[in-house]
Amino acid sequence: MRVPRRRVRLRLLASSRGKKRAALGLALASLAVLGAERQKPNPVATLPRVSFTQLDVEFDGDRHDKSQWGEASLRFVGSGNVLYFNLTVLSGHSGSPVWRIQNVPVLSREGPGVRQTTTFHFHLANSPGERVAQLQYGFALTETTLASMPDLQGRTNVERRDYAIDTGYGGIPIVYVPPPEAHIGGGVELAAPPEALIGAAVAAGPCSHEGFPNIDVGKDECVPGAVSNSLNWMNETYGLGISVNDITLEKMKTATGWKAENKGCGLFWSEKKKAYLEEHEIPVSTEEVDAFRINRILEAVCAGCDVEIGIGEHCVAVTGAVKQADGNYSFELTHDSDQKKPGGTITEKATWDVALGQFQGGPDVQNKTIEFIVVECPFGSPTPTPTETPSRTPTRTPTSPQGPTNTPTPTLTPSSPTATATSTPTNTPAVPTGTPTDTPVAPSSTPTTTATPPPTDTPTATPTNTPSGTATPTPTLTPTATPTPFTLPDPLSRPTRTPLGPAARRAT
Repeated sequence: MRVPRRRVRLRLLASSRGKKRAALGLALASLAVLGAERQKPNPVATLPRVSFTQLDVEFDGDRHDKSQWGEASLRFVGSGNVLYFNLTVLSGHSGSPVWRIQNVPVLSREGPGVRQTTTFHFHLANSPGERVAQLQYGFALTETTLASMPDLQGRTNVERRDYAIDTGYGGIPIVYVPPPEAHIGGGVELAAPPEALIGAAVAAGPCSHEGFPNIDVGKDECVPGAVSNSLNWMNETYGLGISVNDITLEKMKTATGWKAENKGCGLFWSEKKKAYLEEHEIPVSTEEVDAFRINRILEAVCAGCDVEIGIGEHCVAVTGAVKQADGNYSFELTHDSDQKKPGGTITEKATWDVALGQFQGGPDVQNKTIEFIVVECPFGSPTPTPTETPSRTPTRTPTSPQGPTNTPTPTLTPSSPTATATSTPTNTPAVPTGTPTDTPVAPSSTPTTTATPPPTDTPTATPTNTPSGTATPTPTLTPTATPTPFTLPDPLSRPTRTPLGPAARRAT
């Protein structure tokens, strides 16, 4: 009777051991599956997507930790069409979703099908110094404008980073301005400027610069940094053959008269840089344009030239520009937003409000006006025309930046501050109605023309391939109007500027 019991015990032991082995095998199999899952590459996040940052802003030592400025970085795939960005945010003390970014045009600077990033700034609706660790948001990137704000789509973490810039010219500290917010009184909204960054459909443009470099700069180095970026871009785009050793950041500090003890450059740095380019035989013109002619920025970018502008003692390069249907301008500004350490280079959106005469859009431009516009063009390139509706950027090739050879092209020479009109001879006689004279005049003057004699019944000359200033008219052709080329203002004709104090400059 005892033997069967022993057999039962042996069977139970065998059964227990089998279960342990099975459990061990299952555990090993699970670990193998987990290991295989870990070895799989993480999928790339679908574009477009938006990430958020709360800025610690510091201007010339005036620091604002955990400021009210939020930053939205839009990463997207470029399109052949203008895109419009809309952003809804629920954060801080807002209590309800706010349409923070409204129909702002986004340009695909790097071309269609290329991943790229554009940065926007907005109000986090927090108290100064209050941390915003999370927010809710919804966004849309479309080819048409929207009539209502996007719905909230999710919640995300908010990182922190420094936005640190020191003055670049004039020795005047940069003034910190908080983001705009709506003020309610008596049931009437008194916000001016609006608390949102507002865009509109594109009316003129778009124009942008593909492949524009953006180097890290140090304290007070925004001017030589912007100039170095511009010259390197033109050198690469147009194949100018400039030695890269002549257009480095350090060389541009010399060219612009930069000095650490002066906190950057003087007010006439563009004239010093122009003399440097002529001395080193660099084929790029430099002209300072009236700061009130905002349309000239768009015209220059569309003509393939580069533009540096000064905003509140900080210099940036304009790498994208459009005129909106509401009359305002939308610009893409490229610069280093953190001069304290590497990694702060961005291209951010800003809107020029025509009614207010001020920029809206970010901590460095908010409520500030333009203090200078400097246009740089490669010699032989198309020059801007003074129109309110410029055309798109003309087709360029590295070896032929001047475009078609059968059209009179203003040509700038290093030894002359004005343009000299030249004509390329053709086998077909041209029939101009007047001969432009390039006598230097003040920027507000217009070139004069001298009428040619009317055509006779018998041609008086046979056209040849020899260059000449005026072609002989042919009786069978009908004269057409010859466009007057726009010459950038001669810096020698500008009135002498006197540096102003901070209060006086901002009052103007």
